Amino acid sequence: MSSTCFKALVGAGRRARLAATALIVLAAVTPAVAQGAESALCSRFGGGDFAAVALRQVTLGENLYFIKAEDEDTTCPANTENCLGKSYLVPGDQVLVMGMVNEFACTAFVDAKGAVTTGFLPKSRLEESPPDRLAAADDWEGTWKSEPLATLKLMPGKRGAYAILGDAVWASSKESMEQGSVNTGELRGEAAPVDGVISFAMSQNGQVEAAEAGEFDCAIWMRRLGPYLLVKDNLNCGGHNVTFSGVYRRKGK
Repeated sequence: MSSTCFKALVGAGRRARLAATALIVLAAVTPAVAQGAESALCSRFGGGDFAAVALRQVTLGENLYFIKAEDEDTTCPANTENCLGKSYLVPGDQVLVMGMVNEFACTAFVDAKGAVTTGFLPKSRLEESPPDRLAAADDWEGTWKSEPLATLKLMPGKRGAYAILGDAVWASSKESMEQGSVNTGELRGEAAPVDGVISFAMSQNGQVEAAEAGEFDCAIWMRRLGPYLLVKDNLNCGGHNVTFSGVYRRKGK
């Protein structure tokens, strides 16, 4: 059975207007920032503690612009005009929050095509999503995509499990992609949700529990939250730099 892995979230270009019912996913923050540094980077989500993630939505009010990170302007993030990004959200857009940097949350927006825009948002404009906007415990089925080239397909299996198929691609450049010079990864398995998480690992001898993964096996974890699928792996599957880790949005929704 083939080795597997999960595709890293790769950011897409910012758009002038972000669609409603979008998800924002909090990205990783360095320890120094978490302890109150004056500036910070906002990197893309590539895995992390699922239990620390909470679903939120943008409150009523004006459109909410993303705030630039330190790598875009050394004076950011801050509530100043020079730190305002071009992309924005509208009231009711959904977000995932995993932590705070002073008064800002580091986030990444995922659009209907799986493209990602990262940036800070003021935590004062984020509130809990109502129960009717949370993901149902059995709502996993569908084709899920995370840009640029990672796809997961979950189909009903036996005894409450889901058959899972996945493909991911990594290329060093656009030219390499066009020439077909890419590294690939595949995911093939079947598992049932346990406490809201699907997990398993692939070894040369077949599928095993994620906790039993060997040094060179690929371990997989998935969680549904709001309209999205969060995925992380152990960076041990597929070719060089190939990973399925990231946040996915269901095709057609």
